[in-house]
Amino acid sequence: MFKALLTVERYKWTALEEYWHSGFEGGLPGMFVEFINPRGILVVSDPHIVQELYISKNKHFEKSTKMKRILSRFIGDSMLFDKSTQLWGEKRKVLSGALYKDRLNGMLEKVIGITEGAIGGWMGKREIDITQEIGTLVSEVVMQCLFGLPSDQMDKIPYSENGTLTHLNPGLFLQKNFVMHMKRQMNPLRHYFDAFDKVLFTGTERETMRNSETFRQFIHSMIGKGVQKGGDFLSTMLQDEMFRGRDEMVVDECLTFMLAATMTTTLLITNSIYYLNQNNETALAKLRGELLTIVNGESIPTKAQDWIQLLLKEELIHLSPYLTHCIQETLRLDPSLRFSTIHQIEGGIELGGIRILDKQPCIVNIAELHSRRDQWREPGVYRPERFDPAFPEWYLTPNGQKRHPCSFSPFLGGKRVCVGKTFAESIAKCILSMLFQSLEFEFVDESVKFDKPAGTFFHKQPDYKMRITPFKPK
Repeated sequence: MFKALLTVERYKWTALEEYWHSGFEGGLPGMFVEFINPRGILVVSDPHIVQELYISKNKHFEKSTKMKRILSRFIGDSMLFDKSTQLWGEKRKVLSGALYKDRLNGMLEKVIGITEGAIGGWMGKREIDITQEIGTLVSEVVMQCLFGLPSDQMDKIPYSENGTLTHLNPGLFLQKNFVMHMKRQMNPLRHYFDAFDKVLFTGTERETMRNSETFRQFIHSMIGKGVQKGGDFLSTMLQDEMFRGRDEMVVDECLTFMLAATMTTTLLITNSIYYLNQNNETALAKLRGELLTIVNGESIPTKAQDWIQLLLKEELIHLSPYLTHCIQETLRLDPSLRFSTIHQIEGGIELGGIRILDKQPCIVNIAELHSRRDQWREPGVYRPERFDPAFPEWYLTPNGQKRHPCSFSPFLGGKRVCVGKTFAESIAKCILSMLFQSLEFEFVDESVKFDKPAGTFFHKQPDYKMRITPFKPK
């Protein structure tokens, strides 16, 4: 059972979700206890209870210390898995500020330039593996926004896998190594005994730790370059008094940025392309029509500078609601995390009218939250109109009521809302706008057209080979 928990059933659930559903034939209750460890894990998917966690009882909703122990040699004291201390709050404020307005727009200019280059490169190919190409594109975007340098000015990092050494770009290295750490969590001894969290049982686990040390050394080597370059996420941290001279803290939060941005954005963009090219000709035409309206009848931009002037307008968010709805619907169907990492509920409070023990482990079942039949009509169908009040047949619940605001929560909420949320959504909006106004995508193998894409970044996406041709507005 433990070995299978991180495997994915291709069309619907992870093995853990399959296990849950097998125990509740009538559907999952909004809150139940999963006894996969001695204290049990509270699994929540009732939006009313989620609202309590995010708002009225948010001060009691904390990160579990277990995840930090398991990942400590990789992410150190990263705020991603740290508890909500004063230092955590101060770090979060600095990191959020690095992704705000002018600084974010400066990063998005890099995104547009990189995407323009990718489109040009794809044009010269008869077909591409869209999963691989988007992964490479997003990795390049994150590296430039983080370090201020293109990847061809960075050394590839030696990664050891089963004793074989390969050299990977930072984004792929990060993803592979993080997944290996998460698999360590599934060891049954760690589930039942906290004392084993930092113990290395196998050669593979020891290899994972060596890879972690290699990656941290790589980030250390980039610190000096980041100071000199300026305008990037790393430079912003190094110029702040809190981080100045504290290189280990800088490395920790570089990893926060990379984890929060790379995997979320890659999955979001790849799956958006998939859904819009699956069987949604109407949705795709509607999206392109909206984008044509934004250029006000003029020709579609072909140069990065023209795209920058178009996509970085402050009013763009109001001019492209359908693109926003497409992104939201992709996140609803396939949130980057199908269920949250382990939190804990502190203080012995009541939740949903039930007394909860102090330090009770807890996860939010995001995928179930996004597919509750009392909140969503035909939850397995891709319909961006769900987020548009002009379409009440999709916007409202099956009972004709307004959906609960916490029934959609791909980035969690309250003080633990994902720090990379705005960055990921902004990147996705820029890249998808450029791709769909520049290219036509066609599945090479029609048999995969109706395969559901991977619903979490822990699992390998199917190979989506696509033919690329220039898009020509009619």
